[in-house]
Formats: sequence, structure tokens, C-alpha cells
Amino acid sequence: MANVTQFLAAALVAFSISFVTTEIVQGADGVCTGVIGAQQYDNLEVPANASCTLNGTRIDGNLFVRNNATLHAVGVIVVGNIQAEGAADVTVNNRSTVGGSVQVKQGGSATLDQAQVTGDIQVEANRRALSVTRNTVGGNVQVFQNTGGVAITDNRIDGNLQCKENAPTPVGGRNLAASFEDQCAGFASEPVIIAPTPAPGSDSVQCQGSIGAQSYVNIVVPAGAACSLLGTHVTGNVTVGAGATLQASGLTVNGNIQAQGAAVVTINNDSTVGGSIQLKDGGSATVDQVQIAGSLRLEAHQRALIATRNRVGGDLQAVSNLAGIVVRSNTVDGALQCQLNAFLPLADSNQAASLEEQCAELSARVYLPAISAAQ
Repeated sequence: MANVTQFLAAALVAFSISFVTTEIVQGADGVCTGVIGAQQYDNLEVPANASCTLNGTRIDGNLFVRNNATLHAVGVIVVGNIQAEGAADVTVNNRSTVGGSVQVKQGGSATLDQAQVTGDIQVEANRRALSVTRNTVGGNVQVFQNTGGVAITDNRIDGNLQCKENAPTPVGGRNLAASFEDQCAGFASEPVIIAPTPAPGSDSVQCQGSIGAQSYVNIVVPAGAACSLLGTHVTGNVTVGAGATLQASGLTVNGNIQAQGAAVVTINNDSTVGGSIQLKDGGSATVDQVQIAGSLRLEAHQRALIATRNRVGGDLQAVSNLAGIVVRSNTVDGALQCQLNAFLPLADSNQAASLEEQCAELSARVYLPAISAAQ
């Protein structure tokens, strides 16, 4: 009986420690320059040039993302608006809710996926690849004057889907809306197919813009380019060059995805990879709802990272990253390894053969033994 009592006491201590890490903290206005979990603010700002990672955070007012800043928001609640002007990269996903509108203007790349937005989504005059997928929107979705490629699929929009003066033309389909205007006319049907010309003397296609549901041997995103892939099938590999941006939604790759020094890499929306994903020495990255037969490795990134809701056949490794990381709800056949990261990852609800180092510290669970009633 003494042993059982000691075990229960230790378990309760462990439970109280793990509970503190997810306690809702009341606050006024806040500034995010690292990682924030389930805390509460009146308003929150990501300052110029900063990188912010949010996991389950609540904001009763507005969330502001300033010039050249990076925001990765996972499962957040924003009662007001999300406003980003000149931001480097904005990701809002994992069933986040926004009581007002989402505005991303004159920035780099953005991923808005599986968010519930009461007002409008407005993406305007952005230079890098954009992805607007699987959102529920009470107002309009407006996509104007973007130059990096846009993928727009599977959204439920009470208002209008409006697309004007984007170059290249957006790709998309399977949306519901009151009306489909200009470049997004026809986006209620299956996604539009755009077929680039293969590079001479090569089995690779260079992606600089948008590609739809075509099949290729290999795809290369050249250094500094922006590429949006929507439902594309690659029998070989995808390679992303230095300073490039890749937004891949519903992608199928039989081989590997490799990025060295990429500015932004986003792979989501039930994509599948027959090999491994290796992202190294880059800016920000999001890998969400991807089935990966091999391993997933995120190494030495400068800005925010998300690895959520993935099925990984090998190891999931987050190593030597300098900004915040969310590692959430992954199923990993191998080890979940988090080492030498500048910030402790926000890690929860993962299943793996083993949880190691920094991820072990934040993913511990308490299992109490069954105690039979006295006869």
C-alpha cells in the first residue's frame, strides 16, 4: 500500500508540473518575439523583424504583425482582427478562429488553412506564394495584386470570392461562395490545371508561379523563386533552392522533398511524401497534415516552424533551430527528437516510439495504474 501511495503522490506532482505549462495566463497587451502557449492577452504584437510562434493562445482584441516579421499561429483564438502589413511570412491554421477579419498586405508569403473567420480574408500585394485553403469565412475572400502565386481551394465563403490583377493567375477550385469574380471565376469546380514547360535537356520542371494537378518527374524551385503547387504529382523529387518559397497543398511526391536555405516552405492539406522531407538552414516552415513514409527533419532555421498532425514513418527531428517551434498531434513510428533548439518546442499530443531531449520534457504524460477494489 505504501508503494501505491508513493506512486500516486509522485504522479500528482508530475501532473501539477505539466499543468503549469498549459495554464491560461491573464494579461494586457503583449509582444511576441519567441514562443507563447495557452496564454491570454488583450492585444498582441509581433514587432518588426521578429519571429513569433503561438500555440493555443487567446487574444481578446487584435493581433498585429509588423514589417518583415513572421507569425505562425496554431489553434489560436483572436476575438478581433489579424492585421499583417509587410510581414515576411504569416501562417494561421489548425482550426484557429478569428472573430473579425484577416488582412495580409504588401508582405511575403502566407498560409491560411482550416481557419474560421467571421469577417473577411484579404490578401493583397504580396510578393511570395500564398495558400488559402479549407477556411470557413463569414464575409468575402479578396485576393488582389499578388505576384508569387496563389492556391485557393475548399473554402466555404458566405460572401464573394474576388480575385483581381494577380500575376500569375491564381489556381484553385472546390470552393463555395455567393459569387466567383474575375480571375476566380470557375473556382467552384475542380482546380484549374496549369502546365509549365520542362527545362530543355532535363527531366525537371522549374516552378516559378503556380502549377495545378499535373504529373512531373522532378520539380525544382529555383533560388529566389516563388512556387505554388496545388494537387501536383511528382514521381521523383522536389528541390527548393536558397531564398525560394514553396507553398504545396494536396501534393503527392513519390521521392523526397529537400530544401536548403529556402525562405519559406509550406506543405499541407493531406499531402503525401513517399520518401523523406529535409528542410535545412532556411527561414520559416510549416508541415501540417502530411503523410511521410520516411523521416521529417527541420534543422537550423531562423524563423518559426510548425510540425502538426503528420503521420511519419521514420523519425521526426527538430535540431538547432533559432526560433519557436510547435510540434503537435503527430504520429511518429520512430523517435521524436528535439535537440539544441534555442526555444523549448511547444510539444503536445504526440505519439512516438520515443520522445527525446527537449520534446520529452514537454510531452510527458501521467498514467495511473488501475487499483482493484478490496475483496
